[in-house]
Parts: sequence; structure tokens; C-alpha cells
Amino acid sequence: MAISTATVTSWAQTTTLPPQPRAMDDSTLALADTSGVPQRDVFDVLHKILGKRVEPQLDYKPKTGLQWALLPTFSVNPVYGTAFGVLASGAGHRGSTTARYSQLAISANVSTQGQVQAQVRGDIFSGGETFLLKADFRYLDTERSTWGLGPISEESGEEYPMQFLLWRAYATALRVASGPVYVGLGFHYDEFSDIVDERAEQGESTPYLEYSGGLPSVTTAIGLSFDLLADTRDNAIDPLKGYYLNWSFRNYLKAFGSDDNWQELWIEARVYPHVPAHSKNVLAFWLYGWFSFGHAPYLNLP
Repeated sequence: MAISTATVTSWAQTTTLPPQPRAMDDSTLALADTSGVPQRDVFDVLHKILGKRVEPQLDYKPKTGLQWALLPTFSVNPVYGTAFGVLASGAGHRGSTTARYSQLAISANVSTQGQVQAQVRGDIFSGGETFLLKADFRYLDTERSTWGLGPISEESGEEYPMQFLLWRAYATALRVASGPVYVGLGFHYDEFSDIVDERAEQGESTPYLEYSGGLPSVTTAIGLSFDLLADTRDNAIDPLKGYYLNWSFRNYLKAFGSDDNWQELWIEARVYPHVPAHSKNVLAFWLYGWFSFGHAPYLNLP
């Protein structure tokens, strides 16, 4: 069993309410004037004539459906260098303006080291929030290093550069069970191809060679999952309260086309306490555990 280190992320966010509008009179309008001559606009003239203020009002009608933005992207990472790409991001309410937020992101980029990434990820609710579809589709042409199996120490940790293509297709359909709780099933497909273990190619004995019993150039994992999800956040994009809990148990079987029979468990929790209580300061925690059981493909290990 491989166990990942739980990651905890925290940040503080302070929000302030906008100032409340107040009635304006001639003395208020003249406060900013330093010339001694009161400033007036056409609405001040109409105020004098009609005896009341007549000004345009913002007429905002909330929209339903995903609202889209198209943006260029730029990132720097020691793994793949500098990357340039494009991102299409959609978010919004489906069905009614009080429905949960749905979001979908479509992105692609190319790095200065020749690596290519493309992905489609999102959570889409049905109009009545009865169903939730979670999607994660990726294509990755990359060079990544691994550091073997087991604990890493300064003395034992060694870098093993590898190259591969990743084709991923994850889709999970969930139905509301009670309140904020959703239950569902998922399909998970991972194919790593064109795998090159650089140090093994040079004749060394590497963790990938030993674990896999050779140097397979392709590994495949296909399985089904049982999923539980609970979400009480007031906003999935910028939450100020609530919690998010996600539990997914995945069973990969040779009968589906996997290289071997093995299982995977993903547990995730996100909470947003106010510190101190009843203040506007939000401290967010994101914790997760990722476990595998059985002989998972080397590049599928946590």
C-alpha cells in the first residue's frame, strides 16, 4: 500500500461590505469642490426643477447558464519550464439563480521544453440539482522524474527521469441522496504510453524496472468507482462557509482491460472556519489521503 502525505493549505480572506448609500443634498455635492464654486451636473438641475433626484438605476437581471471567459495563460515550473497556452473557463447557475455553481475549464499549453498539456475538467449540476457530473479528461506529453518507492531521505532519495504520454478519461455521475449528500458511480481510464525510463535505458536497475518486472512501454488502468460527496459550501468558487467531503473507492480489474487487479481510495475534506468565530476572517483547510492496494501500475501509484 502506498500512502501519500496529507496536504494542508490555509489562507485568510477578509471581506468588507460596500458602504451604504446615503441621501445627498447640495452641501454634500459641494464637499469635493475647493474653488468656492459649487459643482453641478444635469441631475442636480433636474433635482432643482422637479424637487426630487432623478438618476439612472442599475437594472441587473441575474443570468442562468455558464458564463464564459477566454484567457491566455502563462506559467513557470521547474518540471516543465515556461509554458504558454489558453484557458476557456465557464461558471454559473444552471436552472435558477439560486442553484449550485457549475464550472467547466478547458485548457491547453505548450512549454519551452516541448511538453504539451490539454485538459477538460468540471462539475456540472443538472437544472434541479438532482444530478452532478464530474469530468476529468487529460492529455499529457511530458518528462517527469520519480524518486522510487518508500520513504525518501537525503541519503536514499534518488531521481529517476522518465518520459511518457498520458491519456486520461474520468467521468462520475452522482445523484442526490439526502440534502447535500450525493451518491454515484464513476468510470476511470488511464493509459501511460511511450514510457521511457532514462536510467534503465542506460543499463541501471531502477525502481520502475524492478517493480514492473521489466520495462513496459505501455500500462493501462481501467476501473469503476463508488463515490460519496457532501457539499454545503455557499459558493464553490469563493466559499465563505460550509464544507466539502469527497470519498471515492475505485476498483481496477483485468476483466475491464487493466494490466492487473488493484484498488484505489481517495478521501478529501475542505472546511472553512471563521477565525475568530463570527468574524469575516476565513481560514481554509484542504486535506486529502490517496491510497492504493494491490499491484498498481508504477505511474499510477500515489
